[in-house]
Amino acid sequence: MRLQQVAIVIGTLWLGLCTHAPRAQEVAVVLGNTIELSQISPDQKELKNMTHNASVSKEVALVGFRQHQLTQIIVDTVLKDYADKQGITTDLQLARQFTERFRTSVASSSETTDLHKVARQQVGSWQVDKALYQQHGGAVVFTPRKPLFPVEAYNTVLRRYQNDGLLTIHNPDLRAGFWQTFEPPYEFEIPAAQVSFAQPWWLTTDIMP
Repeated sequence: MRLQQVAIVIGTLWLGLCTHAPRAQEVAVVLGNTIELSQISPDQKELKNMTHNASVSKEVALVGFRQHQLTQIIVDTVLKDYADKQGITTDLQLARQFTERFRTSVASSSETTDLHKVARQQVGSWQVDKALYQQHGGAVVFTPRKPLFPVEAYNTVLRRYQNDGLLTIHNPDLRAGFWQTFEPPYEFEIPAAQVSFAQPWWLTTDIMP
């Protein structure tokens, strides 16, 4: 009888390990969605092109690609959830202004369709950034893609999702690289007095998206 009880206990423990331990290919989980290594890895052709274009080793190119892809998936997922919870929807007037601002840069109807899609994406992203900054403040930095990037507010929200068990990165190297993106010291930090989300950047600058 004791042997049967021991067998049951061992079986239960093993089942628990199998249920909760991440699989070798599982690198992260965000809002219940598993991110596997295959989802953030380039195919051989992409890897070859990256290695050639950047003049780096395959190992370096692979690490950089995976880090970027993982960060993009996590951030997109978290910010979409944040926008839904905050009731943020795309401001169509701002989207039309964006389209008008860059209409001369397109040459065909298919490119115009793409521009409308880009407009919605850029407007939605800016609205979320504005809400994050108004809610959390903190350091804002300049990046080529986002002239006003509220990096410290991103860090605050992402940490909250992690603390609430909604974000887990299993791979230690990818985890370290992910958080390094949002933690100080910050480069190209904009003085607080110059930070304004009163108007979108495309209405006040000449920087292309």
